[in-house]
Amino acid sequence: MYRLAAIAIVLLITLTGCWTLHDAMHPVFLAGSEAQEMIDSRAGDMLAALYPGVPVGRSKCGYLLDLTGERTAQCTIPVAGQTMRIDVRMMMIVRIPITSDVDALIEKHATERRIARQLDFRYGVRFTASCNGPPVRVVALKTPIACEVRAPGTPPRRITVTPADRDGDLSPIELAGVDTMEVRMLGRNTATRRTGGADIPGPVAERYLRVLTGGARHDDLVQRGLLGAAHCPPRVRLTPKNHVACRVRVGNRWLTYSLLFRRGRGFLAVPGDEVVIVPVARAFVQRLYERRLRMSGKPEAVRVDCGRQPVVVIGEDDSFPCTARTREGPKRLSVVTAGDSGAMFTYDDG
Repeated sequence: MYRLAAIAIVLLITLTGCWTLHDAMHPVFLAGSEAQEMIDSRAGDMLAALYPGVPVGRSKCGYLLDLTGERTAQCTIPVAGQTMRIDVRMMMIVRIPITSDVDALIEKHATERRIARQLDFRYGVRFTASCNGPPVRVVALKTPIACEVRAPGTPPRRITVTPADRDGDLSPIELAGVDTMEVRMLGRNTATRRTGGADIPGPVAERYLRVLTGGARHDDLVQRGLLGAAHCPPRVRLTPKNHVACRVRVGNRWLTYSLLFRRGRGFLAVPGDEVVIVPVARAFVQRLYERRLRMSGKPEAVRVDCGRQPVVVIGEDDSFPCTARTREGPKRLSVVTAGDSGAMFTYDDG
């Protein structure tokens, strides 16, 4: 037995030495200028468009980044007089450089809105939030941030939230002892059942889906008069072996939900597509386009046109067309959404 263990140790040392030799024989380097261009496009420009009142500068990297093996290099982005760190590493199989977040930008008012939206959506009650700290700061991911939340009928609560990415999106917030939106709207039995199935009156399911539609942009849909009626069968009877389709009108489009019951998870409402409020996405794309022109030394006002439709309903990998009009002429764009953090685009015509 001891002899086998010794052989295994020798093999491990040999393989480790071989991999180290492999790294030495196949070093991987990335020009700092190339890393900066990637970081500006994927991170700096997006942050500047997401927070138009916060100064975001060009990223800074070393002259040459050693990304051999599992090594990472760290670059920085100047944000409101502070420094945001961002790591760069190489996906070795395909040799593509990628970034990973180290810090998060916390804009106080945006963070408070995010907390309120997340709690509204989870618990079906209007919340307000107030957080400690300066108006803008850069903190390490998972740094605890102390806040107080309030809602009608509930006492003020002190909570701690943590940023999950560089944009300041937050990890899920749980409030003990507060009924979820599902409990309030569907009933405790339906909301908490994990085996068997569910039997929900159609009008109850319709009211629930209308509140669900739009996610973090639900209030925008309501304020713009874009949220219409929902349609479900008179009764929604679910088992682990079937599903029921319902539809919700958004603008001049229909959003389809699949209502499911999964053993161990219970009732689920899964949208088939994503609702995009076109004026909101258009404004973000315009800020992003102007930022990139400005950072390339060509500052000018840009007009982005995405058509007259108020909303589009697109699949996970789909996009919708827009046109950016500049002094050099129109540029056709394909726009894809990036969750609550805005939108991104690619050029259709080079």
